[in-house]
Amino acid sequence: MNELILIEANAKQTYYKMFDVVLENEAFKFQKRTKNPPQNEVNAMISYGYALLYGIILSILDRSSLFPQISFIHSLSKNSDSLQYDLADIFKPVYIDRMVLRLIRKKQIKQSHFEYKPDGRCYLSKEGTKVFIEEFNTLLQSTIVYSKRNYSYRSILSKEVHRLSEYIKDKSNTLDFFVMKW
Repeated sequence: MNELILIEANAKQTYYKMFDVVLENEAFKFQKRTKNPPQNEVNAMISYGYALLYGIILSILDRSSLFPQISFIHSLSKNSDSLQYDLADIFKPVYIDRMVLRLIRKKQIKQSHFEYKPDGRCYLSKEGTKVFIEEFNTLLQSTIVYSKRNYSYRSILSKEVHRLSEYIKDKSNTLDFFVMKW
């Protein structure tokens, strides 16, 4: 398990290094992933988006037959509801990272949408939060074709939790998580 976690950490570093290449924006530089606290605008949006995604997944888990406290990958985490992190890892690049990059590239988010603290912390302002949440809700309501049917991004989250639950209950022989068809 530790070897897999190390491989994942190295892959994430390489993945995050490409953000500045994709952004092509002098006003917004990613540089590296920082959290608790985020130290620039991109990290502030990523952290905020991940928190929103964790909350939605946890609410879906609470309505399911799964125990949010029992996870697979993040079981070593000190957080008691660590299954949300396992599931969020599948969706963070597809939902949040893409949305953050899109907000910047389409110039929907501006420098004025952030608050900067003297100690280097950076957070979305009230107006920035409004822009972000509107885009997030639009994303969750938008639909894509998945398994030959139209599903909203929000319903895909529920569907994946249900699929995991069915697999654990041995009602399904396979567990193929959502893969975005780019």
